[in-house]
Amino acid sequence: MNIAVTNLSFRYGSRTVLREIGFSAEGGQLVALLGRNGAGKSTLFRLLLGMRHPAAGRIELNGRDISQISVKELAREVAYIPQAASGDFRFLVRDVVLMGTTSSFATLAMPQAEQVKRAADAMDTLGIGHFAKRPYTELSGGEQQLVLIARAIAQNTRCLVMDEPTASLDFGNQVKVMEIARRLARDGYLIFLSTHNPQHVLHYADRVLLLDNGRLVGDGKPRDVLTETVLSEIYDVPVHLSTGKNGQLAVLPALAGPMQKDPWRLYHELVDGVSETDIVRDVICGQYWTAVEADAGFGIAMSQHWPDPPNPAEFIGQSLKQVAEAVFSFNLGRAAVGLAAINCWYNRPDALAENGWEHPPGMYATEGFELKDKRFAMVGHLRHPDNMFDETKEFLIFEREPQPGDLPDTAEETMLPLMDIALVTGSTLSNKSLPRVLELLLRATVVVSGPSVPMCEALLDFGIDRIAGLVVTERDRLKAHILAGTPGPPFAFGRGFMISR
Repeated sequence: MNIAVTNLSFRYGSRTVLREIGFSAEGGQLVALLGRNGAGKSTLFRLLLGMRHPAAGRIELNGRDISQISVKELAREVAYIPQAASGDFRFLVRDVVLMGTTSSFATLAMPQAEQVKRAADAMDTLGIGHFAKRPYTELSGGEQQLVLIARAIAQNTRCLVMDEPTASLDFGNQVKVMEIARRLARDGYLIFLSTHNPQHVLHYADRVLLLDNGRLVGDGKPRDVLTETVLSEIYDVPVHLSTGKNGQLAVLPALAGPMQKDPWRLYHELVDGVSETDIVRDVICGQYWTAVEADAGFGIAMSQHWPDPPNPAEFIGQSLKQVAEAVFSFNLGRAAVGLAAINCWYNRPDALAENGWEHPPGMYATEGFELKDKRFAMVGHLRHPDNMFDETKEFLIFEREPQPGDLPDTAEETMLPLMDIALVTGSTLSNKSLPRVLELLLRATVVVSGPSVPMCEALLDFGIDRIAGLVVTERDRLKAHILAGTPGPPFAFGRGFMISR
């Protein structure tokens, strides 16, 4: 299988959409088309499929000009896989896949045993044979996409044209579809695939064709073509490429927020304001909560014991400020003690009451926000009524210790910049993720809330719109609660306060 494109141009009326495109590709390659909206990707696919005729240039399939190949014959060579769509008819999956064999039918003929076997083999290849008797319309978007790929395989071609196959799919189904596309290329298929995700290109494609304003501006191995400079110019936003421990490249938005040059600035602001004279009298490290007690007050933070729990005796007798500096540690247990010391200073009932910031205790400080048709993210797990976010357009949970239904925290880099509103837990301060989360949420309304949150106005300078925390008023009862290892937030032992920009 070989496709060669030479000096290809195309116009819609007087508007030129593609200009002098040239490349060749052969079986065994996954070739990705990348470019912003309107770059010409879909038009190029229509030309490869014979659905449009070029204004100039030519396309050759195995040495033959495709303009000289009949539609039925071309269908035996090239298969088209659109984006998944539910459709209006409740065809069974086996029948949808069987439709891919029609190019081998005689006129008005019915499918024979050979076509039925090809359809069954195609479903088995993708591991969806158990869907055969289910209505296509009842499948998820990811499952429907697999059915469409099976239909193309049943067509018995060696070239597959996939038009944004991961569009509208969730993170897991995107990975599954891209893995299958790569596997088919390894099996000798020539795969053309368009996408809006440069991460997919870097991780899965053998080659990238980079289109911009109708011109082919890049052609080669993805790591050679997709540089930070090129991606930033193509998409008109600053892009950063980061290499992980496994050697994978990650495409990240290089957002210019208040902490980009100094991610520790937020922590320094908090620690610098803590008292140097108040002495720590007690430190309690429980299963769920960590507490620091001083003459000034009583502060708590969510317990984090990795890689090992801290020694409370180490901190007793030090100044609050000295203990607060433990928040800089990457031992998360020590960092939780440091955050509790910070809260011990800032979450003092007398100081906060003077400012009129009192608020019913709780973690859902979203009063006054219009949630309807908004994309809402929750970073960290918060207890909430099941129907609390029903009116939102999209509700996502990002958790570093995931539970079923959560998104992995690596998805934050892609999804958080798209959010309209975000509710972030205070524990992100001790696990060091809050600065980057705020960078990614520059376009969102951000609420940081929960018992681990310091009621410090300085936080509002870092892209946070509202903070809500807990001021402990019943120290002895809360100590007993922590030592008993009782799960759940300790709102019953204090008063709530809230500050907004």
